[in-house]
Amino acid sequence: MIKKMDILLVVFLFAVAGIMYHFASENAAGDVLYIYKNNKLYGTYSLKKDKTIDINSGKQKNTVAIKKGKAMMKFSTCKNKHCIMHGSINKKGESVICAPNKILLKIVGKDASGYDAVSE
Repeated sequence: MIKKMDILLVVFLFAVAGIMYHFASENAAGDVLYIYKNNKLYGTYSLKKDKTIDINSGKQKNTVAIKKGKAMMKFSTCKNKHCIMHGSINKKGESVICAPNKILLKIVGKDASGYDAVSE
């Protein structure tokens, strides 16, 4: 026989599953990589095309690789190499920062605002 607590447990589990689905879908894969150098936009690149980007500024050198829909800092002349150890990124809102060389990699959605659509 089904008890009141059994029904509450099922409802609770569905609510938790719905909340988890909501948060998981917010971190969907991005489409575009923005690269900033000294707080200025250096370039915009599609994550759908494999590419290697060299960013050179005097003695500071960085190499960004886009492969299989993911972007990563492949090489950097900075001392600590945290940007390389960060690994690859591909979800909207993720970023990699090379603070000594003042480089930021940022994943966004389909347009510059990071939104997939805008309604009026």
